[in-house]
Amino acid sequence: GPEAGRGLIAVSEPRRLEIPARLSGRRLDEILAELCPERSRAALQKLVRRGGVKVDGKKVLRSNIRPPRRATLSVQLEREPVKVDFD
Repeated sequence: GPEAGRGLIAVSEPRRLEIPARLSGRRLDEILAELCPERSRAALQKLVRRGGVKVDGKKVLRSNIRPPRRATLSVQLEREPVKVDFD
């Protein structure tokens, strides 16, 4: 169809986020939910388990950790699933 050739899956650049002071001491999943409000908490937790989130450059696999104050998060958000037509 007219969509032929659109088969490349784009992975977005990692989003770099500073943890604001108001969220310091909170769990990683709570911080992510505040900073990425367009994603469901379940989707964010799955992203963490897949290794899509780094705290100060180190991959973390559990969303119940409490990152250090002023840590920098790197969040590799996947694009929303897109239907791809290869014909």
